[in-house]
This record gives sequence, C-alpha cells and structure tokens, in this order.
Amino acid sequence: MKKKILTKNIYFYHFLLFITCIVSRVFTSIFYIEDIDSLRFALSLNDYDISKLQPHFPGYFVHHIIIKPIYLLTSNIGLSFSIVGGFSIYICIVYILKIFSISLKSKEGIFISFFIFFNPLIWLMSNRYMPDIAGLAVLSLSFYYIYIPKNNHILGPLTFGLLSGLRLSYIPFLLFPILKSFKENPFKNKFILMFVFGIFIWLTPLILLTGINDFFGIALNQTNGHFNDFGGTIISNNNFTDRGIHFFRSIWADGMGGYTQGRSIFSLMISALLSFFLIIIFISRKKLYEKNVFKILFASIIIYSIWIFFFQNIIYKSRHILPIILFLIPVLILSVFHFNEMNKKIRVFLLSLFLILQGILTVILSIQHKEPSSIHQVKEFISNSSNTTTIVSIPLINFYLKTHGISSNFIDIDDQNSENKIQLKNDHNNIILIGEFLNVIENKKQYSKSDTTFYHNPYVNKMWSEIKVYTLSEKK
Repeated sequence: MKKKILTKNIYFYHFLLFITCIVSRVFTSIFYIEDIDSLRFALSLNDYDISKLQPHFPGYFVHHIIIKPIYLLTSNIGLSFSIVGGFSIYICIVYILKIFSISLKSKEGIFISFFIFFNPLIWLMSNRYMPDIAGLAVLSLSFYYIYIPKNNHILGPLTFGLLSGLRLSYIPFLLFPILKSFKENPFKNKFILMFVFGIFIWLTPLILLTGINDFFGIALNQTNGHFNDFGGTIISNNNFTDRGIHFFRSIWADGMGGYTQGRSIFSLMISALLSFFLIIIFISRKKLYEKNVFKILFASIIIYSIWIFFFQNIIYKSRHILPIILFLIPVLILSVFHFNEMNKKIRVFLLSLFLILQGILTVILSIQHKEPSSIHQVKEFISNSSNTTTIVSIPLINFYLKTHGISSNFIDIDDQNSENKIQLKNDHNNIILIGEFLNVIENKKQYSKSDTTFYHNPYVNKMWSEIKVYTLSEKK
C-alpha cells in the first residue's frame, strides 16, 4: 500500500514538473524574429527547403517533424517553439536525474531540477526559434540509454542516430560513451543496425524531399562553408586568445550567470558563490571520480570542449556550450552535497541563495527577451520611414529585412573586404546605411548624415546586440 502511494506521489511530481516547464516557457514566449538563425527556422515552418537555407544544412529534420504538428495546431511560431522548449526542459531534468540515479523528490533532485529549470541560457534558448534545447533533451536521453547496459544495444544507438538529425553538432559529446558502449556490447550487429535505423528515419525523407543530387550538393557546399568560411571555426577565426576568452565567458557569464564588465550586482554575487562551488568541485573530484558515470562524463566534456573550441562559432554563439552547462549542474550540486566538511544546513543555504539570485537574473533576462532585438527594432524603424528607397547593408541584414516585407532597393556590402567600395548614384535617394560601414561608401562626403543606434542586452542574444543606422541625404 505504501509503495502504491509513493508511486502515485512521484507521478504527481512529474506531472507538476511537466506542466510547470510548459506553462513557464509559454508565458515567456517571444513573438518576433530576433536574429537571422531564428528567421531560417521560422521560415521552415511554412516552407521547409534546405536549398533556400530554410533551415540551413543539415536540415534538423527531426526537430521539424516534432514542431510542425504543434505549429499546425497553434498557428503561432512563438508558442510552438516554447511548447517544444518546455517539453525539452522536462526531458532534460528527468534524464539527468536518471543518469545520476537521483530521485526527483530527494534534496539533490530538487536542487538539480531547479538549477536546470532556472538556468539563464537554457531558459532563453527554450524560447528561441531554434532546435538547440530539443537537441539537448535528446542528448541527455541518448546519454542515459547509451550508459545503461540493458538498453545500450537498442535505444542507445537509435537515439544517437536520431540526434544526428536534430542537432548534429552535439554528436561529439557522445563519441566516447557510444564507442565505449559499442566495444563492450555483445550485440554489435544489432547495435550498428539500430544506429543506421536512427539515421535512416530522418535522412531518407529529407533526401526524398530535397532530391539526392541537390542534397549532396548542398551538403558539400554548406560543410565547406561552415569549416572554411562563415562557420566561425578556427580556420576562419584563428585568434586562439580570443576564442579562449569567449569560451570561458560563454560558460561563466552566459551559461551560469557569472559576472563580467557591465553586468548587475546579481551576477557579482552569483560569481562569488560559483567560485566557491568550483573550489568544492576540485576538492571533491577524487570522491566523484570513483563513480563510472563521472569518468565517462569528464571524457565527454573534454572531447566536446575541444570540438566547439576549434570547429564552432563560440565567439558570437554561446549556445554551443549548452551540453557543458547541462551536465555541469548535477556535478556542481552533487559536489556540494558530498562535501562533508560543510554543515548540511549551510550547504542548503548556499545552494538556495545561488538559486534565488540566478532565478532573479533569469527572470530579468527572459522579460528583456520579450522586448524586440536590435535588428527587429531596425526593421520597425525602416517600416515607419515611408520615404526610404535605398538600403545599404550586409547580405544577412538585407535578407532579414526582405523577408519581413521591406520593399526597397537593396545594396549588399562585402563585410569581409572593406576595400570593396560602393559608389552611390544620383538615383539612390533617401538612403539608410545599416552598420558601421561608412568607410565603404566612396562618395560619402556628398551626403549629410544622421544616425540612430539600436540596442538589446547582449546576454540575451550576442548577435547584433548593437546596430547603428545612418540616414543619408544628398547635400543641396
């Protein structure tokens, strides 16, 4: 009888957690397109076509299959992404607890749940028009099924294959556990078959939809572009110091709410507590490392950190550190709880204080997230400038404006080569120049100018957080 009551209670807690995750994310939904990456995923809901970069390769087809039915029911882009985001947070919490064999009702389970729930970067990404949080959910689920021996020859490789069609860049995080699991697995043929089937589920319809020749052409072009041109990898941006600073800052400030120049006092207080917790992690490392899951996790974090440092855009896109943050949270909580030199009440107090401070910071950021981003403000500014006939900017900004129905004569700037000058002509009247590109206008002295600057909080979104707009008019 007592066991039945406990089972009912745990179901109730899971139901409460599920509803809270969904409702909280719906409440902080955003109803504008905040950047160029979000635009591509928003466009894909009505016209999925990777040849148009809607979305960009590899297509994120598993995410599209998940979110499309919700969009058809709600007819609202913001709500659709928030519902998927809320459900994904629930999956992350449930499977992180499963990985570490922790009950949702335990003190450790409650703190881990709340830390994931209120994490600033995880919250913001659960509302953004992107597949990262859904990918994070499948990553945690896949890690669990790979790690648990009784499931790792079926569900482990199957979810690993599915993850490649949802968030391909998260695959390196699972390389060590999947190879270890394969090596130790007696059912190797079944293991390989389930992995191939996991890929087959999403890759086959994507190729049929795109066409096999077009698909491989797009794949080669986009892969080459990512690594050698626009992907922000070590090849296109080889400043090791800059990459190292942004890697640390992404984890410290964006991921955990730590202090950097210009941030609030909440971040300063969070930093003090976070520094203390990191010292505890270091002291407790031997005790934690005795458990096999921490050994596997440590190897996964190292491999993934190397991957994103060299081959992802960590300078402008802090979302790439999400897997590190998700798995760092339980390590932090468990380290504090295993630190026997500290009084139990003090442990709970310090963790609670950190949670409250981070929760306040997250609420502030999520409210700011609901306010239009800089590029959306620029779009509104141009929409209200009825006499604009020429817009001069980089191709990505021009594309954003075109897809929002801005009808003007668009001139693209080559932002990779400032020596490519633009000569404005007499028929270029009522000109708006977006960005700090006055230096590329060869005949700028013929024009008088006024400028307006649009901002949003870079800790909400690093991309285009400050945009200067010049209104040019020919001198009389």
